[in-house]
Amino acid sequence: MKKIFRLTLFQISLLFILFFFFDNNSSAAEISLSEQIKSLESNYSALRGNKNNAQELFTVLIMLPTKYNPDAVGNRKDIPLGDIQKTALEILEKFDQCSTIDPFPKIGLWKRTGVINDIIEDINVTLEMDKVTPAKKDALIKYCREVLLERFKQEAIHMRIIPEKNNYGVHIIEINK
Repeated sequence: MKKIFRLTLFQISLLFILFFFFDNNSSAAEISLSEQIKSLESNYSALRGNKNNAQELFTVLIMLPTKYNPDAVGNRKDIPLGDIQKTALEILEKFDQCSTIDPFPKIGLWKRTGVINDIIEDINVTLEMDKVTPAKKDALIKYCREVLLERFKQEAIHMRIIPEKNNYGVHIIEINK
């Protein structure tokens, strides 16, 4: 009986010590988290309040095809997945801009009148970049024109540029004619 009483008392003492230890740490964490939230709120308010100095940021989506354009007889070859991965890495390295690859394909329809009169269905992989500055946005447009049109053997690449506001413009980057 004494052994059971001692064991029970030991367990209660241990639980009591653990309870106070974690209770004190959680209070410190709550204070720290609370201070961090206040700091973020004040930084956000400062950015919003100073609109003259605030730089407009964009979300940029680049739709990359998974097949090359049709050849003269209408055949289309698959684009290697490595080209899409290479593009995402290049964007990270050249523009210091992280991108996400949307795992859900976007299906696009297009037609090249006079050459191929059928509607062509493309499955696109979307690269998405957030918090893009105006300078980086312009550099990304140039990169699409000078690098991606050739890499993906396309006449046009669909690029969507979304400002912080709730409206956005769609840009189609084409070969200069």
